[in-house]
Amino acid sequence: MRARRFDRGYAAAAAALALVAASGQSHAQSADGFYRGKQIRLIVGSDAGGGYDASSRLIAAHMGKHIPGTPTFIVQNMPGAGSLTALNYVVNVAPKDGTAIASIHGDTVNAPLFHPEQAKFDSRRLNWLGAPVTSTYVVSVWHTAPVQSFDQVFDTELIVAAAGGNSITLPLLTNALLGTRFKIVRGYKSAAAGLLAIERGEVQGNAGNAWSFWKLTAPTQLREHKLRVIASYGLKPNPELQGVPLIIDYAKTAAQKEALSLILSDQEYGWPYLMAPDVPADRVKIMRDAFDATMKDESFIEEARKRRLDISPTRGLDQVRLIEQVYGTRQEVIEQVKRIVSE
Repeated sequence: MRARRFDRGYAAAAAALALVAASGQSHAQSADGFYRGKQIRLIVGSDAGGGYDASSRLIAAHMGKHIPGTPTFIVQNMPGAGSLTALNYVVNVAPKDGTAIASIHGDTVNAPLFHPEQAKFDSRRLNWLGAPVTSTYVVSVWHTAPVQSFDQVFDTELIVAAAGGNSITLPLLTNALLGTRFKIVRGYKSAAAGLLAIERGEVQGNAGNAWSFWKLTAPTQLREHKLRVIASYGLKPNPELQGVPLIIDYAKTAAQKEALSLILSDQEYGWPYLMAPDVPADRVKIMRDAFDATMKDESFIEEARKRRLDISPTRGLDQVRLIEQVYGTRQEVIEQVKRIVSE
């Protein structure tokens, strides 16, 4: 009698285990097969025609082949509020089934820290897929400028062109935190207009343009050493800028370094791609893997090269780690940075 009871108990346990295994296999199959016949919407937080849009359309053309089921992509532009409109839509309105992706500006990631009334999301809860481009912003001077090294900016005024965004924020930050002497001339309509002003002698340099912009628009001036990069705002060295000092290394206190890291983190976020919270974890993994595979796809890289699109990717999991670190910034440091950049 006891043996028969054991046999029946063993059989029941085995059946239960088999059911669990079958359920797991079915779940895995459903995750792999979910995207078959689906269309994925890539919501771009900028107008058509710019770099963000061009990069998004190239990714949309290649990423589907790296996803089980080979879904199609459709790109939809949703500009507004520095890409907050697109992000708020994907987080709060779009389906949470893994068929909607947002492509946003890097500075939007930290928006809840500075503008919680506008940013209706928590970046720590978002599902980050990665970025095709990470940015390095630099300080550049014309060869006739009175300043030819970053060390000199602490003693000698440098007149710099500003067209908004980081070309204002970054020199304001270093002036307030580190004591640099950038004189910011605002009102230029574009970074290209600022470059023309440098060449004409109206100003002496720029203290917040992307290195990728200079490579694209001023290759001759760089090659002939008429335009010189004297410092980098990156959180880590850019391999293309050997010997160029990092501004964050000039921080003398932990509070200064914390404030600089907060505002410079968007360079490492790059041009982020993400999915909303509550998207099933297995679908997030599929999309992260597909994004990483796309960044290594030789046909994608070759087409980006032909279109003169810079590719310097970062992984979604690396973005997650950085966001956790940045969101641990002390509130008094956040308030200090807000005061500085609002000047």
